[in-house]
Amino acid sequence: MKRTASDEGAHGVTMEGSGRIPVLLVNGFGYEQSLWQPLCEQLGGDYRLIRFDHAGTGRATREAAELERYTTLDAYADDLMTLLDTLAGEPVVVVGHSIGGIIAMLAACRRPERFRQLIMINASSRYLNDAPDYRGGFEPEDIHALLDMMEQNHFDWAGRMAADVIGVAAPEASETRLREQFMATDVVVARRFAEVVFFSDTRSRLPEVAVPAVVVQTGGDPVVPREGAEYLAAQLPNARLEWLPVEGHYPQIRAPERLAEALRTWIAT
Repeated sequence: MKRTASDEGAHGVTMEGSGRIPVLLVNGFGYEQSLWQPLCEQLGGDYRLIRFDHAGTGRATREAAELERYTTLDAYADDLMTLLDTLAGEPVVVVGHSIGGIIAMLAACRRPERFRQLIMINASSRYLNDAPDYRGGFEPEDIHALLDMMEQNHFDWAGRMAADVIGVAAPEASETRLREQFMATDVVVARRFAEVVFFSDTRSRLPEVAVPAVVVQTGGDPVVPREGAEYLAAQLPNARLEWLPVEGHYPQIRAPERLAEALRTWIAT
């Protein structure tokens, strides 16, 4: 049975599903928890699913003064640890998409006993290239151009961003859904979060992660290159790399059935 606790907590928590194992879904950048709905419809009979919104997004509204502390990914990891302590009395499978996977990883560094397993979908420990040994996919000028466009013309940014990251030959409905999510996020909040995300570097933290991890990477991801996924899996002490035969950066809306099937396998093992 589904119940919503949005009026009881600061992060608009939603819990649904009838399974025994709790699974917490952690959003990436630029969207709120409803983007997981197609996947939840596939998994609700198998797990107890928990969703929430990052500060300033979706139902997790905040005053501007409160948002001033969210200048690092660790601030978002603090929120995640609080949720884990209050929502579940047993270790949880945490599924983080994109930067949500890194936020979950930072929480796992500090509170490994709260994690049963960490599954990181299209995550990156560093989005910027660091020549000559590391390829993150972007140069600083790429990110500055993205931030400027976001601030100057949020509508055009949302459309172009959705078209770029959803992947080639994506269904129009998936691209539209993603564009609407980008548009719904306040531009000031989105830019601040984007700066934290795209200029972050968590590579030095990877050896601290003790929990079992699955690094999941799709094909044709314009945000995280193959090398970034391989690096992440290689540097985590107890991780394996899994390739998901889906195009683009958002498999939870591009191919929820295929992602659900893969998640069942990874969680079972």
